[in-house]
Amino acid sequence: RIHLEEKNKDGTSRFTYTNIEEAQDTLNELTEFVLEAESDGDFNAANPNSSARGGFQFLKPSVVPAINRVEAKTGKIKRFDEVRKTGDVRSLSPEDQTLIFIGDILEKSGSDKYIQNLLDAKTPKEKRNAAYQIYAVLHHTVDSKGNIPKIAELQTKFKLRKYFNE
Repeated sequence: RIHLEEKNKDGTSRFTYTNIEEAQDTLNELTEFVLEAESDGDFNAANPNSSARGGFQFLKPSVVPAINRVEAKTGKIKRFDEVRKTGDVRSLSPEDQTLIFIGDILEKSGSDKYIQNLLDAKTPKEKRNAAYQIYAVLHHTVDSKGNIPKIAELQTKFKLRKYFNE
């Protein structure tokens, strides 16, 4: 809610929407989709081929920047101290892992246009496309050309269609 109610430096709203509860529901839906796409909903997941851990599969080097983005809005959160050292979010509650994910997404540079596209989406297809852009651009690890690996792209698009009942 902090992010949704935030104002730009010129006093205009950071995001536009008709109803804040619907906007929150939309962001919650995004969170649920990414959780499903990354770990099939398993907050204790560990990728054997990388340092990705937790429900949202944060890579070890991405944990501290994500926590920093959250704490820039909330202030210091003591329960994140150990995770800063280990880079493994699995010791956190599902709620805290979700907080880190959504705070990270909302505070990344350039995220506003992607989030606004999701908030503006009217049809399941528009929501699916907006959710995929957020996932691909703001969350998933990309190669040197800025693309997510082909297999991850195909799996994610399949899960998106399933998630949005298409």
